[in-house]
Amino acid sequence: MLRPGYKLSAKELIDMQSWDLDKKILKTQELIQEYYSLVDGKIYVAFSGGKDSSVLLDIVRGIYPDTPAVFSNTGLEYPELVQFVKSVPNVEILRPDVTFKEVLDNYGYPVISKKIARAIRDLRNPSEKNKNIRKLYMEGINRKGEAAKSWKLAKKWYFLMDAPFKISDKCCDNLKKAPFHKYEKNGLNRIMGLMADDGEYRKNSILQKGFTVIGKTTNYSIPLGFWTRSDVLEYIYTHNTPYCKGLYGDIYVEDGVYKNTGVYGTGCIFCMFGVHLEKSPNRFERMKNTHPALWKYCMDELGVREVLDYINIKYE
Repeated sequence: MLRPGYKLSAKELIDMQSWDLDKKILKTQELIQEYYSLVDGKIYVAFSGGKDSSVLLDIVRGIYPDTPAVFSNTGLEYPELVQFVKSVPNVEILRPDVTFKEVLDNYGYPVISKKIARAIRDLRNPSEKNKNIRKLYMEGINRKGEAAKSWKLAKKWYFLMDAPFKISDKCCDNLKKAPFHKYEKNGLNRIMGLMADDGEYRKNSILQKGFTVIGKTTNYSIPLGFWTRSDVLEYIYTHNTPYCKGLYGDIYVEDGVYKNTGVYGTGCIFCMFGVHLEKSPNRFERMKNTHPALWKYCMDELGVREVLDYINIKYE
């Protein structure tokens, strides 16, 4: 058993990621059952409608059929995704208390990554309370005076401190996390379809906290944490799992790796985290062709055109 708060080593995570799918399914089922026991059966699945959470919901309901799924309709989802969510049984739909535009106006735009956006937000808003974290970002020195170079902001991102618009990592907090925290006042505990394969930030979080977290105010489980992108597609393909085919397209196998013909991930359609890493056509170039009305709203009403121009990203 990987007890709550167990800190994985990088080697342990790599070893688990190399398991075959059947072994991963068994471990995921074990993690779900352990979490179910820890929280007295009071669970729900945080359901995004994406392929990862579709697989998670299928596995959870294979063990506990009556588990509710909860979807936060932020207004940033593709219409195909919302339509798919509404087709899934026993899904409760939440809405955040604020709009994306209000988050942009009050906090700023999500650019580059959560880590970079938070650093820029703190550096541009210095205070006595954040002096230690600012020292960490600028010098790579933590509050104990120890070197923590991985936290130091790379000089290539310094230009963001002079951006003519606000930058922040607060979107997810306000539009996704807040509705779930509010929902959890009913006593249910979250299970999420997050994976280390999603990126370095997610990987580091899993290494530090493990797959099960029992906290003072929030509990959560991420039993797919050691799965890969190909694993998720293989599961859907081999288990005939319902998924949003309108976005993800068909699933096929190439050189032993499962792939899909549509988008890789959905996420929030106007989010700019990671877009600088994408090859052309990137998410915004594709959006102009597939969802031109959404693209126009994004560029003209939300001001994303100015942001993408500033960080030198193509969008048409």
